[in-house]
Amino acid sequence: MPLRNTEALDEWARRENPPYTTWRIVSEWIQSLDATPRQAPSVPFPELSDLPHFEVRYAEPHGTDGVAAFYRREFLGEVVDLIWVGRLPRRSGR
Repeated sequence: MPLRNTEALDEWARRENPPYTTWRIVSEWIQSLDATPRQAPSVPFPELSDLPHFEVRYAEPHGTDGVAAFYRREFLGEVVDLIWVGRLPRRSGR
């Protein structure tokens, strides 16, 4: 399943200037979506999905100190597009 769009990775790097090790972990995790789009720790985000056309998934890859990635898996054409990468605001009490 081709990884078609990864612009959000570069946008995150410019916006947040993460440490290199964090960027590398996130980048490698995202690149691996090319072969395994449903890989752990990703979970479906049903509110943004439109089955059977596409599924939006969300993940916080391990070792990234809370960096999240949202991506869309299109079933027709079997492609993956990265939507957004960054740190989500933490809710109080966490």
